[in-house]
Amino acid sequence: MHFYGKAEQTAATILKAFEEGRVPKALALVYCHRKDNVPCRKWSWSNQLITALHGHMDARGYRQWQAVSRQVKKGEQAFWILVPLSKKATKTDDDGQEIEYFRTYGFKGAPVFGLSQTEGPDVPTGDPALDQWLDSLPFRRVAEAWGLSVSTFDGEHSRHAGQYDNTHKAIALGEQSLSVWAHELVHAADWRTGNHAKEKAGHWRCEVVADLGAATLLTAIGREDAADLGHTWAYLGYYAKEAKLPPIVACQRVVARTCEAVAAILDAADTPADQRIAALPAVAEQVELFA
Repeated sequence: MHFYGKAEQTAATILKAFEEGRVPKALALVYCHRKDNVPCRKWSWSNQLITALHGHMDARGYRQWQAVSRQVKKGEQAFWILVPLSKKATKTDDDGQEIEYFRTYGFKGAPVFGLSQTEGPDVPTGDPALDQWLDSLPFRRVAEAWGLSVSTFDGEHSRHAGQYDNTHKAIALGEQSLSVWAHELVHAADWRTGNHAKEKAGHWRCEVVADLGAATLLTAIGREDAADLGHTWAYLGYYAKEAKLPPIVACQRVVARTCEAVAAILDAADTPADQRIAALPAVAEQVELFA
C-alpha cells in the first residue's frame, strides 16, 4: 500500500517511546452527552448504544411516532431494545419501618424504529455541538465511503467508550475523543483487510491492533496531542495479559497487521471517492461488536 511505510515508521516511533518509558499522562475523559429533546435520551446507555449501532440518533416506538404525526414506512423492520420489568416490593429500613420500592425482576424486548424509517412532519432533533464535532472528525469521509454510519450515545455510565458493529456497519461513540474514534475506525479497517475474520470479538490481537493503530494513525497526521499514548499504554497492558505477554511484545506481534489497517485508512483518504469502496477486499458478514 502507498502509505504502509509511513504507518510502519510512525508505529516504530511509538513503540520506541513505550520501550523508553516516555509515556505522557492519559487525557481527561470527555463524555458524549447529547442534548436532543427526544425520548431515547432517557433510555439506558445500553439501549442508546443499540440505537446508535443501528445508525439512528432518534428512535421511538410505533405509537410514539404516531403521537408526533409521523408514520413508520411500509416494509420497515423494527429493532429491539430491552425494557425492565418491575413490581412493588417492601423492605425494612434502618429504623425498622417498612418502605415500598420497585424491584426489577427481568426484561422484555420492545420494538422501535429510527427517524429515517418514518415519514411525516419534521420533528426537532439534533445536538448542533455534537453533530458539528462528528462532521469534523478526521477520516469521516473514509467512514462514509466504506458505508459506515457514525453516531453518539450518552457514554458517562457506559462500559464502552465506543463500539464498531460490522453487521450494521456502524460506529457509536460514547466519548468525545479522537482516540476513541480512531480506535473504532481501525477496527473497521482491520475487518476490511480480513485480518481477524476468525477471531472472536474482544480478542487481544483485535484490541491491540485497534489501540496501537489509533495512536499510529493520529500521530501520522500530526495529532500527537489527541493520540493519548498514556491511555493506549494502559489499554495495551490490560489486553496483553490475556496473551500472557508483556505489552511491548504484544504490540510487536501485531505491528504489521496494525500498519496494514492504518495504511488502509490513509490510502482510502488519498483515493478518489468513487474508487474507495473497491480499494480493499470485502469480508464475510458476521455479527461482531468491538469494545
